[in-house]
Amino acid sequence: MKKYRIILACMVVLSGCAKNHLDNTTETVSVNENQETTESTTEPDYLEYDDPFILSMIFPVPDDADPYEIRKHYTFVARKNGVIVCYNKMGVQFLEADCSWIKDTSPYVYERCYLDYHDFDFDDYADFFVAEKYDSSYSSLSKSGKYFRFNPDMGLFEPWEELNEIGYQVNPYRNSNLEERLNTNVWENGAYEVKTYQWQNGKLVMMERKFQYPVESENPEDKTYYSNFFSYGNGYEELYKREKLVYVDHAEWPTVTEIPIE
Repeated sequence: MKKYRIILACMVVLSGCAKNHLDNTTETVSVNENQETTESTTEPDYLEYDDPFILSMIFPVPDDADPYEIRKHYTFVARKNGVIVCYNKMGVQFLEADCSWIKDTSPYVYERCYLDYHDFDFDDYADFFVAEKYDSSYSSLSKSGKYFRFNPDMGLFEPWEELNEIGYQVNPYRNSNLEERLNTNVWENGAYEVKTYQWQNGKLVMMERKFQYPVESENPEDKTYYSNFFSYGNGYEELYKREKLVYVDHAEWPTVTEIPIE
């Protein structure tokens, strides 16, 4: 059992978790020829967090704790300038990020689409990703943002250099051989790229890359793409397969033809 170390500094109760700090109400006076009127405007309390942050407590995880039970203690509240981490609904940490998208998004949407509380390194503890840019035309695709890794010795989240170098949202999964992998999916100018990574000795290594791009179709009613498949080993990139995909008359599924590699 790890020994708990509790650092008591100043109990900070953050907006949206236990107390609302943002009662920023201003009054403006407008005057016309006949009367003077007063209008009150209140900035929505979810827009920005501007109080100085003081770390009040840490929450070390005991050796015998169930990582899935630990997850239930944490919730997150977004502001334009970052995300408040709450432990049992009490604000304990502020993660800086560009969340300016929040001004045009409902709380339900940003919690579902912009904040991702997931285990990205397969240690059973959930880490955290917050989107800073989001291409809504492709639903869950093309999100870029910041990663924070969960530190069980502190019970807090730390900036994650390896994943922040990638920048885009990664999707953890296990392939047909039950190997733990991560991939990114990015659309740009009609092209689609998937990169697949694996953790090796604490380092994130790219294993494969698929690049699909549109080409001119023989029939104007069809859509045609080429897909190039690359593998990586010893620092080298190798093209190991090419395919031609034709969506005949905008069909849902394409006809696929493998193209010989010269």
